[in-house]
Amino acid sequence: MRAAAALFALGFLLAGTAQAQQQIPNVLLKGAFAKTGPDGYDDHVVILCRGIPTCTGTFTAFTRYENCNNHYTSKGTVVFTGLSLQQSGSIQGTLTVTDVNNVRLPGGICQPGNETRTNQLTFVGTWNLATAKGSITATRAGPAPDVVTIPFTADLLAPAEIFAMKVRAQIGAQTATASVDMNFRSQDIGRNGGVFVFASAPATRVQGGLEAKATKLGLARTSSKADPPTPCVLAQVSPATGQLVAVSAGQLQAYTTGAFSAQGTSVSILDNTPVASVSGATFYVGYGTDGSTMIDDAVYRNAVLIPGNSVCPMLPYQTALFWNPGESGWGLNLNHQGSLAFATLFTYDAARAPLWLVMPAGALQTDGLSFTGDLYRTTGPAFNATPFNPAAVGVSQVGSMTISFSEQNAATLSYTMNGATVEKNIQRQVYGARSANCLPATGSLATSTNYQDLWWNSTESGWGINITHQDDTLFATLFTYDAAGRDLWLVMSAGNRQADGSYFGDLYRTTGSPFDSVPFVPIGTSDVTLVGTMRLRFTDGNNGTLTYTFNGATVTKAITRQVFSTPVSVCN
Repeated sequence: MRAAAALFALGFLLAGTAQAQQQIPNVLLKGAFAKTGPDGYDDHVVILCRGIPTCTGTFTAFTRYENCNNHYTSKGTVVFTGLSLQQSGSIQGTLTVTDVNNVRLPGGICQPGNETRTNQLTFVGTWNLATAKGSITATRAGPAPDVVTIPFTADLLAPAEIFAMKVRAQIGAQTATASVDMNFRSQDIGRNGGVFVFASAPATRVQGGLEAKATKLGLARTSSKADPPTPCVLAQVSPATGQLVAVSAGQLQAYTTGAFSAQGTSVSILDNTPVASVSGATFYVGYGTDGSTMIDDAVYRNAVLIPGNSVCPMLPYQTALFWNPGESGWGLNLNHQGSLAFATLFTYDAARAPLWLVMPAGALQTDGLSFTGDLYRTTGPAFNATPFNPAAVGVSQVGSMTISFSEQNAATLSYTMNGATVEKNIQRQVYGARSANCLPATGSLATSTNYQDLWWNSTESGWGINITHQDDTLFATLFTYDAAGRDLWLVMSAGNRQADGSYFGDLYRTTGSPFDSVPFVPIGTSDVTLVGTMRLRFTDGNNGTLTYTFNGATVTKAITRQVFSTPVSVCN
């Protein structure tokens, strides 16, 4: 559970309170607001920035200006100063916004112009460290002062960026222009390789996208259920034609090659490209010795989404174990297949007893970054019932859940449970050299030797086991029921590979703060009880045997990977 590491990290962060102006680079702030006005003005803005007390980042705006007939998407940069978030209280500082002007064309169509504008606003606000939420009111001085209120959340223990980058984009009704200034990781400085620009795009927008040899990346999420599903494929923009062309990872052409410099590089993604030819595509930038290595190692970031009627799943797949490192003791298993996510939350009820909830069909939303679905709690036969009768499983809807990714490895979890609302910052849990990288797979996983996935017994629907695989260690979370039929979860946090190829470790039951506690107190050693052992043995990449003991009872089950959509995840 890494409780000690989490407590150390939180303690280190709070120790800096006396030095309120010390820059902390990895804090991730997310803000959003909507504003309307006369003559049809309508503005929806999302802000992402890094660091405190100076937070530098970007905003994405979906705007209809006065007397315009259309909305369009644009990007700009933001710099906050004075964000002292290491303790609760009032905050004040400045907000500098850089964007471009609005141009109204004949017929009432509006689009971004070519004139860069910089405005500085002053703000006052409040911050609550326990809830990780705050709000600022920013004012731009002038004859007609402009005032906007921005609620925000901040993850003070956010994971570091894969690599730093700044995006500049102008996405109008007719054309799109986007570029990135990117920096390389310190461990990669001086190495040779290529920088790549690529896209996950609806196959119908891609030359060769409907051919069998195209690399499929899942199904697009359409804006209407009546629309037929469209495959998403790996693509690049052809320099000769400006059109998206289907490619494999090995066929990716580098934007530039050479030694990775400490000064970084600038990359053009789109250059006055017709929106109609790239709508619905998400563009990425990354680097590596070649395209295949870059994708296998997940050294890439999504840079810009072009609005359209279809949205493609994010890369990489989000099949992983997520947690909040300041709240050790609970977590979220996420399994991503196609445009659906199967989420299993393990936490505690009001009596501090194990509680698990499931979102079996979280649908990818039109932003391409969020999954939303109904949330359920179940009851069922005891873990050692023989036979296990799936007809005896009871299912009750208790609320809903949304998981919104701000970055590849960081997200916000929001859910309701019987009227209680919970919001948490979460990130991939890394206990090995790195988190497994998961990608869409259309073929068989029979030869896979990475077992990170959701597993079940198809004849015993109602229970399952989530496996996270890093190096030669499995983190397994078993979701089942106790003797009284209520939900029970158990965890093998360190299942190590044995000489015979199986994975074996101790099995624990934990207690902890109720799911909606604010703050959630991390679990301690007194909250962890050794209840048995677990062994996982795999005959191939799709089939295995689960054997465990719980309080003296031994259970053996055949298990297989659970498939609920396509393509499935393959992890390495």
